[in-house]
Amino acid sequence: MSMAKNCLTEGPVGGVLFRLGVPMFFGGLSMVVFNVTDTYFVSWLGSMQLAALSFTFPVVLFTTSIAHGVGTGVSAAVSRAVGAKDLERARRITTHGLLLGFLLILLLEGAGLCSMVPLFRFLGAPSEILILLRGYMRIWFLGLPCMVLPMIGNNVLRAMGDSKIPSLMVTFAAGLNVILDPVLIFGIGFFPSLGIAGAALATVITRSFMCIWSLLVLAYRDSMLLFERPRFPELWASWKEILHVGFPAMGAKIALPLGAGILTKIVAAYGPSSVAGFGAASRIEIFALMPLSALTGAMGPFVGQNWGALRFERIRESLFQGGAFVCFWGIFSLGVLAFFGEFLGSLFSKDPEVLRVMRFYFRVVPLGYGGTGLLLLATSVMSVLRMPFYAVGVTLVHTFAFSLLLAWGGALLFGLPGIFGGLALASWMGALLGIAVLRRVLERRENGELLGGRGKISRSGVV
Repeated sequence: MSMAKNCLTEGPVGGVLFRLGVPMFFGGLSMVVFNVTDTYFVSWLGSMQLAALSFTFPVVLFTTSIAHGVGTGVSAAVSRAVGAKDLERARRITTHGLLLGFLLILLLEGAGLCSMVPLFRFLGAPSEILILLRGYMRIWFLGLPCMVLPMIGNNVLRAMGDSKIPSLMVTFAAGLNVILDPVLIFGIGFFPSLGIAGAALATVITRSFMCIWSLLVLAYRDSMLLFERPRFPELWASWKEILHVGFPAMGAKIALPLGAGILTKIVAAYGPSSVAGFGAASRIEIFALMPLSALTGAMGPFVGQNWGALRFERIRESLFQGGAFVCFWGIFSLGVLAFFGEFLGSLFSKDPEVLRVMRFYFRVVPLGYGGTGLLLLATSVMSVLRMPFYAVGVTLVHTFAFSLLLAWGGALLFGLPGIFGGLALASWMGALLGIAVLRRVLERRENGELLGGRGKISRSGVV
């Protein structure tokens, strides 16, 4: 693939972000369809099965956070190398990054299989739900490598300016999952009825196709993989560069499922129906957040390439345009979910208590979507600009000092609606903190400083 063909350092900023972000939006939308399909068909089995799927959400977020961290580190390094016209370095980092992700996930897979029962007991899962969870998570953990490698590979493609192929992969996977879910969950034809475990098996099969596709594109279309034994000094150098950004990004992402797990435990005090409603609403709201995620995904490679090319004025312009968009989208999403949220919830459950929880959620939590978008923009740009510890610090403060504290306080004062109100307020508090820190980061970048003046920016990174 020609770097010039996917250059993000030239042309109108808004047009470049739109060209990069639209395929990401549809790819992300397909992934949401993928996840909501599981929720939709599992809800047919009953509230217990739906609650079981909701308990898996923090664990799934935790494990995929590892892949996200490695993918973020690889993407940041590759985008800078592409911006600096150093394709050989981009190939080396891609190959070493995939190897690093694979080794980390193997360790996590073993740990997950050994600790399922105590983990879900800690999250508050009762015994009858724990049985369902064991059947689901055994299959999910065994297929974890095939779910993680394409996440890293697709980050590389986006870093090079190609967001179309990753979107096509996810769209194909979503379509295949729509077919396999009812077949494996309920048993159609000669296939046995596997219940909730069928949803896990459908996920593993579809992600395996994505894994093969992603690796083939990287290896044969773009020639981004090196088929040679890596020399340890080069391997170690690549891993250090990846983890300089990836490890803090990993920590930030891990903080989210840890916070989600604690939040699920707070909600669980109100009964399984509350957990089911909270989990289903969380999955539905991802539709509303998709444009924000697409924009954040586009900002990473855009900022990386423009940093490598020393085009800082384009970075500032992209932040201004992106901030205006997320605020507009937050207002729009609030109106849509306030009016249609209960109807959407009825597609997943007919339980009056579950619907009541979802109604509260959709009328309160979307008040913070604009703040959520600003926070995502700020932290993603900090990571790409090699200030990842600033990003993880903001994320940790938002998750634990703002979200959980305000949710807990809201629960004491107003019950379940108070939890949702606390989450909305925390989003805006996190956004204000993120914006303040990002302004400082940009000042340091433009002055050629790194962490108090150590190092100067060059076209290849930091020296």
